Amino acid sequence: LEDGSILNSSLSATSGTATNVRLYGTSFWCASSSRDYLQINLGGVKILTGIATQGDPGGSKYVTSYSISLSEDGTSWEEYKNSANSKMVGKSFRLMLKK
Repeated sequence: LEDGSILNSSLSATSGTATNVRLYGTSFWCASSSRDYLQINLGGVKILTGIATQGDPGGSKYVTSYSISLSEDGTSWEEYKNSANSKMVGKSFRLMLKK
């Protein structure tokens, strides 16, 4: 997200402004409740190699935990469970972030 290769139109959130999720910006996105999530459409099936989070650049809000759900069709979602031989593969993913 940091380099802008994922367009703003590919970002959505259940609350707030999804475009505030980019790293090293002057603004931030924060969940309002434990049910809020960010959804990112990758434009095709991709292998994800990592996820980075960052707190409020001017305050004390930050992520303490998150879960990842993956989808190939944007409708059926499966929560990602880490194991030694697993890869994160999907067209879209959702992050449920907890403060």
